Order: sequence, then C-alpha cells, then structure tokens
Amino acid sequence: MKIFDTRTRQGEICNAAVELFYQKGYHATGMRELSTLLGMTAANLYNFFPSKEELLYHVLEHVITVFIDNVRSVIDLNADPVTQLTAAITANIRFHGENQKEALVSDSELRGLQGEMLQRVLEYRDKFEYEFRGILERGIQAGCFAPVNPKLTAIAILTMCTQVAYWYRPQGVWTLEDIAENYCNFVMIGLRPL
Repeated sequence: MKIFDTRTRQGEICNAAVELFYQKGYHATGMRELSTLLGMTAANLYNFFPSKEELLYHVLEHVITVFIDNVRSVIDLNADPVTQLTAAITANIRFHGENQKEALVSDSELRGLQGEMLQRVLEYRDKFEYEFRGILERGIQAGCFAPVNPKLTAIAILTMCTQVAYWYRPQGVWTLEDIAENYCNFVMIGLRPL
C-alpha cells in the first residue's frame, strides 16, 4: 500500500520527507536538504509547506488517517466482537508491517509537533483508541471477553501491534499473516472469559 500519491508533487515531497525523517530524524533533517533531494529550490518547497513542522504535521495526519481508514474498512459492524477484534488486530499488523517507515516516523517523530498541530494528531489517535476500546467493551458486555479494563487492554493491544513496525522483516522467518494469527491467538486467550 502506498501512503502518499507520488504522482503529485506534494505526495513526492511527503514521501521524501518520510525517507529523510526515517534515516536521520525530524530534528536532524533540514528543508534545504529535502529540497536538494527533490531537485527543487527551498523557496519552491516552502510554497508547498510553509514550515518543516507543517510538513511533519501533514505527514503524520495523512499516515494516521490512512491507517484508521484501513482498519475501519475491514471491520464488519454487524459481526461479533471476536471477529471485529481479530479483523482490527490483523489490519493493524498488516499496516505497520507494510508501511514500516511511515509507521516508525509517525510513532517516533510526534514529539516534533507542538500546539494545535500536536493536539489534532493526538485527537485522531485518541478517537481510534476509543473505537478500538468500544470493540472490547461490546465483547465484555456480550460475555465474549473477560471483564478487563478496556482502556488499558486497548492500549496494550495497540502498542503490541504498532511495535511490529520496529522488528518485522519482510524476508524474515514470519509473514505478516503468521504474526497476525499468533497475536490474535495470544489476545483471544488472554481475553477468554474465566
């Protein structure tokens, strides 16, 4: 899955920014360096993004929006909570494994945002966590899951899934399907009602 449409100049800029932020970090990457990589002047780059922080915000907002839309698209709202949770975990792992650089930049460079831009990205994240927590709450109410703390459990599961971006290797021992199946089994055993 391509996160940014590199057929557009804005998508090309964001894709290059992700690459540099991934390699060097947000704070160590300069706009002039990015413009040189793209073969454009710094002034032209600033026409697209007036500041490096606005570029980072655009990257993070776009990545989290694509991620959330991707996970939502696989959840059947009429399905039982076990099926919904399995689909959500699987989509989460697949996204983080297939888009490692974007996921890692989104995770590690959030600290580069301040003020309103930071708050907006955190709102996306919190809203998604709330929706994820809703699956757990419905499962607890239906008796499918043990009576765990839904917020804490949602954070634990989401963190476990996002960490795949840090260690997964496409040529490694496990496929994303193997990882998703194993994680789902682990979670479902942990949530099994007593």
